[in-house]
Amino acid sequence: MCEHNILVIGAEGNLGPIWLKELALRNPNNLIFGSKILAAEDDSQRLSNVRNIVLDVTNFSEKELRGLIVDNSICRIVYNAGIDTPPNSKKISNFYNSTIDEFRKTLEVNLTGAWNILKTIGPDLETRKHGSIVLIGSLYANRSPDQRNYDHISSEIAFNKPAAYGASKAGLVHLGKYLSTLWGGSGIRVNTLSPGGILGSQDKEFLNKFIKKIPLKRLADASKDVAPVLNFLLSEDSQYITGQEIFVDGGYTAW
Repeated sequence: MCEHNILVIGAEGNLGPIWLKELALRNPNNLIFGSKILAAEDDSQRLSNVRNIVLDVTNFSEKELRGLIVDNSICRIVYNAGIDTPPNSKKISNFYNSTIDEFRKTLEVNLTGAWNILKTIGPDLETRKHGSIVLIGSLYANRSPDQRNYDHISSEIAFNKPAAYGASKAGLVHLGKYLSTLWGGSGIRVNTLSPGGILGSQDKEFLNKFIKKIPLKRLADASKDVAPVLNFLLSEDSQYITGQEIFVDGGYTAW
């Protein structure tokens, strides 16, 4: 039996703790498991239905992962694990000075990790004939980043949004479509949620440039704008939606 418990893979970084907390608040009768590489605390840990687990998507025990899914009746899964390189990273990178190892590492976490995790637990979800999987994509899975948004950044080399990030997220979108057709007959839905710009610690000049391209003239609030859509895609309210890439971008992709 599936009790609709939830596993958030990659419950760390800027957005992971927000997904964990908001899903816990919106699903008080279900357990929310948050996977992290290291067992770190965050605000969501104060919620009684949150369980913190350690899981590295590049190096995990298939037996332990399948045991977690089966023993805890988990049938709703969020894949949020990902690597990005923002302008305030320790290493300023552009297309020409990025390395093949950096490219491979990004794909290993953002795309290959999802493939390996879902391949591992797929048989258990198929046995239950029920499940909802949401992959966290990106605006840049569908649109190339406008590198002019970063041309005000002062550094020895020009910063470029990494090519590996968008490439990996585009692959993730296709993986979701592939699995939605493969598993649809088993009652498993797979969708990708692709946020646009989410308000964080961006500098003012970047914000001014980026917001000009958004019809709603603001960046998203992760808790208020994006988390409700994530919860909807996981819930039975979206039971006839699968194989889709859902943009929450304030209209950015409407141009």
